[in-house]
Amino acid sequence: MMKTSINRLPRAPFALALTMALLCLAVGAPGLRGQPGDQAAVTAGGRHVVLHADGTWEYLQPARPFVEDRAALLSIADRTALDAYLASLEFRGLDARVVIVEALESRAIAELAADEFRAEPDQPALLVVLSRNDRHFLMYDNGSTGLSAPQLRRIEREEMAPRFRANRYAEGLRAGFEAALALMSLPEPSPAAP
Repeated sequence: MMKTSINRLPRAPFALALTMALLCLAVGAPGLRGQPGDQAAVTAGGRHVVLHADGTWEYLQPARPFVEDRAALLSIADRTALDAYLASLEFRGLDARVVIVEALESRAIAELAADEFRAEPDQPALLVVLSRNDRHFLMYDNGSTGLSAPQLRRIEREEMAPRFRANRYAEGLRAGFEAALALMSLPEPSPAAP
């Protein structure tokens, strides 16, 4: 957890949203939890932030990030956009994660996916594991998504693989999650959700 003064806002995409949220908090704008003098919690750019009345804020690191790019395969912009998209899926009840590794190191990709999978048993969850050097990937679910193994393999083959072959990894990952969502029966996001 990081706590800092509003005077030292980071030069990150969520800085503007954070500044606007602080302004809204100061005047008690609707849509933020809290009243003037209270603290407020907002999500800005996919990051959870708690704003305090004294002008400080805390960036709350999620228990684990939505996108773990251990191989530095994605650009910062692509990783940030994909992270924000996956964070938005939580509002629909889907725990969606991506883990990108440099190499499998003689492990089966399904074994790596099983080791990385940390979802609640009753919450629909999807994990995509991608190995940069081995050029292997797998969309893995916990059995609560309602998707069958043939459906997941079709998504990999038709939506993700062509984009990965063209080195458009972020686009391929998002297309895979969007195709999975189209086959699932999750509630539509509420107007308050990003």
